[in-house]
Amino acid sequence: MKKLLLIQFYFLLSLNVFSQAIIVDHNCTKPEQIPQDYLHQVRNNLHIAYGHTSHGSQLITGMNAIESSWGDDFAFSSGLINDKLEINESLGGDVGYYPQWVNNTTVFLEDETNSRFNVIMWSWCGQLSSLSEQEVWDHYLTPMTQLENDYPNVQFIYMTGHLDGSGVDGTLNVNNEIIRSYCVENNKILYDFADIESYDPDGNYFLDRRADDECRYDTNNDGSRNGNWAIEWCNANPDSYLLTGSCAHSEGLNCEYKGRAAWWLYSRLVGWEGEITFIKEKYVSDWAYFNSLTNELLVRNSFSGSLFFELFNLSGRKIDQGTFTNRLSLSHVHSGLYFVRLYDGIESQVIKIRK
Repeated sequence: MKKLLLIQFYFLLSLNVFSQAIIVDHNCTKPEQIPQDYLHQVRNNLHIAYGHTSHGSQLITGMNAIESSWGDDFAFSSGLINDKLEINESLGGDVGYYPQWVNNTTVFLEDETNSRFNVIMWSWCGQLSSLSEQEVWDHYLTPMTQLENDYPNVQFIYMTGHLDGSGVDGTLNVNNEIIRSYCVENNKILYDFADIESYDPDGNYFLDRRADDECRYDTNNDGSRNGNWAIEWCNANPDSYLLTGSCAHSEGLNCEYKGRAAWWLYSRLVGWEGEITFIKEKYVSDWAYFNSLTNELLVRNSFSGSLFFELFNLSGRKIDQGTFTNRLSLSHVHSGLYFVRLYDGIESQVIKIRK
């Protein structure tokens, strides 16, 4: 009977797990998986205004390399051209300049000649490395939400800031985590700029080795960034990357993967389901709780028996599953926000945890 219930659970899971927030991160870098009809919709239905300075140009550099290598499915232009995605880069500045970015957005959207634009993106330069938590709210999250309310027919893209070498515990990552949590909890659209440059294409993690925006990292924990994951990966995979030319502040591979993730994002905006991005159930479990000191999921005394678990990251990718009885160690999981779905054979619960 228990086995039958588990089979039924898997079927129901496929029906009941649905997208709310859209989180685009390092797991979302395979635009070759996007069906052509969605790429067609992107090119002909999205009109994007993108405010950025040099770091934000990495998306455009990567997109140029993708179009040059993969052809018209990934065509885009700075103007209105049939069957090309329109990306206007004239908003001015970046999102680190408050209140200018808000004013520039309002002026742009109030101009009747821009009435076709239905997506607004802003990227950061280095400002998130020094903002206080309150400034993240006052200068970014609150005004962005107000713009969403003022222009309900426009999709606004949130972003994290680029890596600065300060690691997992640095101010930058703390502020990026505030943005990630806000987007997940309020069903926003997030392009996780920092997460994309925290991993190489094989999924190796470098934020905990103080990686920076140039893809440099500390190879042996001696305080010196003497390795570069992008150069190392390209040397090991000489036929597996695109030639991007110059990539602002970074290596070409980083720009390529920023462009890959950008196309994934655009396809999500026109309705492609992509990866499951969010699990919406209750987040207080009667069965278990997370102990952040020991990095363990612990079964409450009131529950007896074993639990089936599935561990999801922010982009909805399942990264672990199995069963446990008393405690489940999550020490192997990188720092960040996760969802654990628990199932007792009859019903399920979801716990949101932060490592």
